[in-house]
Amino acid sequence: MLKPCASALSLSWMSGSLRLFTLASLLSRLLRSVFSVMLLSALHFLSFSNGHVEGHVARLKFLKRQMYGRANFDLLRARVLHP
Repeated sequence: MLKPCASALSLSWMSGSLRLFTLASLLSRLLRSVFSVMLLSALHFLSFSNGHVEGHVARLKFLKRQMYGRANFDLLRARVLHP
């Protein structure tokens, strides 16, 4: 059996560890938020752009819509590969 003072000690230890766990959880979420904000701000100033790829995708979608129901895959392939 536990002595009364030992149970009081264990309860205070459990409450203290719960507070530490809550604090650690809060700090980890805060660090993740700060890291994501820093990452997004760094990505904003990079000189990379995917505009070239988006142009090709838009062109392919346009050709696909334009040729829907008119011809087979061979003609579509010829128009895509040889603009």
